Amino acid sequence: MAAKIEALTFDWYGTLANHRHKRGRGRLFSEYLASHGLQSAPWDRSVLNKVFDYYGGSYKVESSGAEKRTFWIQFTRLLFEQSQVSGATASQAEVHATAIRDIFGSACFEVYADVQPVLHALKQRGLRLAVVSNWHRGLDSFCHEMNLSNLLDIVISSSDIGIEKPDSRLFNEVVYRLPTR
Repeated sequence: MAAKIEALTFDWYGTLANHRHKRGRGRLFSEYLASHGLQSAPWDRSVLNKVFDYYGGSYKVESSGAEKRTFWIQFTRLLFEQSQVSGATASQAEVHATAIRDIFGSACFEVYADVQPVLHALKQRGLRLAVVSNWHRGLDSFCHEMNLSNLLDIVISSSDIGIEKPDSRLFNEVVYRLPTR
């Protein structure tokens, strides 16, 4: 008897979504800083984990516009501090917050055109769907803001639980968290 497939997992980046501007966030950030006469330490991806630890613990998709603005100002302060940004407006996070949101928030990604129809068809067939990605905290918020959360049963980023693929414990966590039928 063949095993019945009951669930599917997807990676985030490169499978469901890609950078909207075809350039990574580090490059976009560096370009933004240069265009505003600001300097920083060389880009270090570990900065993403630090600022997205804050994001994962503080960002709420249901927040008001004013609350989100306050969040992005604080995110910008933290990012500039971690990146050692210097220059005339480096201490004015409120000046840069909207651009930083556009570079580091969910809007910096675009979902591939076939993703929603495929996920919808799989849900219609009764499959449970999960995103499992070696990613920073807050991936669930990205999925929500990109209109994918209604098609996904769970979203797990490696930073949320401290285990990265290909470690099988990450997938065991998916099985544990998926709703049972």
